[in-house]
Amino acid sequence: MKETDFPDKVKELIAENKESEFQLTYQDGSWLYLIKGYGKQKTGGYSIQIEDLSLWENAIHLQTVLLGPEEEDLKDDPSYPYLVVRMKYREEPVIFE
Repeated sequence: MKETDFPDKVKELIAENKESEFQLTYQDGSWLYLIKGYGKQKTGGYSIQIEDLSLWENAIHLQTVLLGPEEEDLKDDPSYPYLVVRMKYREEPVIFE
């Protein structure tokens, strides 16, 4: 999702938790938001790759990996990489890896 499309509450949750690694879910109407943040990084240029997003028998599984910046993408300012996935609301618990 693009940050401009985030509900205000999702933006608020990210701002409150961005300093440290975090994993959150948020429900808004018929939508479920899976939010994964990797905390403060010394530089910019990081990206997050989804390794797996699937429905298991009894849970939603989201596995991500933080990818470091390429040499040419290094930035002097710290960054706070995070990922937001929006999906139709489901009752199953979410497992983050």
